[in-house]
Order: sequence, then C-alpha cells, then structure tokens
Amino acid sequence: MKGNHTIPNAHFRKHWQRRIKMYWNTPMKAHKRALKRKEKERKIFPRPLRKLRPVVNCPGIKHNYKVRLGQGFTKAELKAAGLTVKQAREIGIAYDQRRKDRSQEKLDMNKERLKEYLSKLTILPKSVKERKKEGLAVDISTLNLTQYKGHIMKPKRVLIPKEEPRVPTKAEREFQAVQTLRANWQEKRDWGQKEKKRLEEEEAAKQ
Repeated sequence: MKGNHTIPNAHFRKHWQRRIKMYWNTPMKAHKRALKRKEKERKIFPRPLRKLRPVVNCPGIKHNYKVRLGQGFTKAELKAAGLTVKQAREIGIAYDQRRKDRSQEKLDMNKERLKEYLSKLTILPKSVKERKKEGLAVDISTLNLTQYKGHIMKPKRVLIPKEEPRVPTKAEREFQAVQTLRANWQEKRDWGQKEKKRLEEEEAAKQ
C-alpha cells in the first residue's frame, strides 16, 4: 500500500439479521387503534370524545406569549368554579394534580372558562327511571343527538402586533441594560443575607 494507511479489514459477516427487530404489524396496529376509537365513540355516546382542558402558556422565553390547551385544571380552579374533583371528572372536565397556578390572572381566566362550559352543559339522566320521570326517551340513541369530536372551546391564536421602526428616544439610548441586570442579580443573590442581618438587628434591639 502507498503511504502509512490502515490495512483494509472490512468485516461484512456480522449476522445483522439476528440483532434487529422488524415491525411488520404497523398497519394492523393502526387499524386496531381506529377500531378502539370507534368503540369508545359508541360507548360514551352522546358525550364528547375529548375533555375540557385549561388554557395555559407555552414554556420558554421564546414561546411564552402563545397559549395552548393544558393537561387539566387545578384543584383551586375547580373550587373557584364550585366543583369538586369527582364532579369534574364525571362531567368531562380534565383534572391535573401536578399543575400549579402561578398567577391570579390565569386562575380567573380558567375559572371563567369552567363557568362558560357549565352554562352550556346539558346533563341527561343516566338511569332509565329518571329518564322516564323527566319524560325523555328510554333509549338515548333514538334522540336526535350528535357527538362532538373536536377540541372543546379551543383557545384563539394570540397575534402580537408588530411595532413600526422608529428612532430610539434619549432615555432608551442612555439606558444601561447590562449594568441594570447585574445590579438586579446581585440584589437577588444578597437578599437572604441582608434579610437575616435585618432580623438579627431587630432581635438585638428588642433585648
């Protein structure tokens, strides 16, 4: 061989068929999932396929101005709307025990969302006796009802108006962004020591 290169030692007999797994049943799995969805539609009729979910902000600085549907309502939001967790689950409202309310504004928004949903909600009696008592048909399928299959009360897309180009003001030109941020970081970092010192001085003054 020319030059100081590696001697060719290609290894082509690795029995690769033994070390891989092929999934030839993908179309059948998709068909089974579709059948399960159809069975769920039939089983819960005339209830909607999806549950009511809260409006939350997307994570991260880049996307936190956008809103989307969350996993479920918090216990505080349900309580503010006059519901318990058990009642919410019975009438198609999602509950999330891990989520926390970080602002009063978002709590109030989801509370109003729940109240709007409850104002539009129609609950049919489950037992045959109660249906007969209210003069409804015994068989629900005979009623002229349709099943809603989309997202319930989907939030509208937030559009931020673009600011027209302009000349910065004198205050904006003189503003020191880095120094201001550093001062704020330092104040946040030293707050615990300063607070501890202040409390110690107050205790000493009382004695």
